[in-house]
Amino acid sequence: MFKPSAREIALVKAEGEQPEIVDDDDYDVYDAPVPIASRWKAWLALAGGIVATGLLAWTVTTFLDPPAPNANRPVPIATLGTMSPVPRPTQPSQTPPMQSTVPTVPRALLVDLRDPETLGGRARSSEEKPEPDSYLKTFTDGKLVSGAYGEPSTHNFVVMTAVTSSLLVYPDTQIDLLLNHLQTEDPNLTDLQPVYSGTLGGLASCGSSKFADVPKAVCAWVGEQSMGVLVWIGVPLAQAKDEMLTLRGEIEVPLVG
Repeated sequence: MFKPSAREIALVKAEGEQPEIVDDDDYDVYDAPVPIASRWKAWLALAGGIVATGLLAWTVTTFLDPPAPNANRPVPIATLGTMSPVPRPTQPSQTPPMQSTVPTVPRALLVDLRDPETLGGRARSSEEKPEPDSYLKTFTDGKLVSGAYGEPSTHNFVVMTAVTSSLLVYPDTQIDLLLNHLQTEDPNLTDLQPVYSGTLGGLASCGSSKFADVPKAVCAWVGEQSMGVLVWIGVPLAQAKDEMLTLRGEIEVPLVG
């Protein structure tokens, strides 16, 4: 249904025409479209109200409840020559654990050494007594014996050095160290082979060398508390291996059965 606008009604009144009375039931004022300009004004008014409300809230928060003076400042970092470091909280002192005061008691020696008058049927040599081996001399908490037997001119000469020590705990390691020492002292010492160490235990090895043009044999043993070196001049290696256990038994004596 066509409905005249208020402007058209006004124009009709101005021309003297009698306007048609429109029944209220036939005309709905909400059917009239809202002008575009009015809608933009409404949106702008709403946005302005939101901004004004936010500014008002910020003003009240800032001036009525200001933040603490150092609330937003970073924690100072100590640098050399600029400021003192921030002190760390002290930790409660802890009492160090009690250390054991039980003294270490050396192991009792279970073997002893003899300096026999004869060795393998050989009398003491008329030659000057040789100096004990330097490596064995480092084990000084036990007993040290040394001597020379027989005569070099007869090609039946033996030199021995032996020591007891509570420091000889690992024979497998000590025998390697001893053999390395012997080869350093005598670069001609070769063919070192393990041999049976007998009832006295431990580990033993023998090898061959030369003294000038004369054959030389060397045997060494290391037990849990004993160490010894035997050197034969003018004796083949095979004979030295057969004699090694006998000579060791004449030098080393167990203290327990």
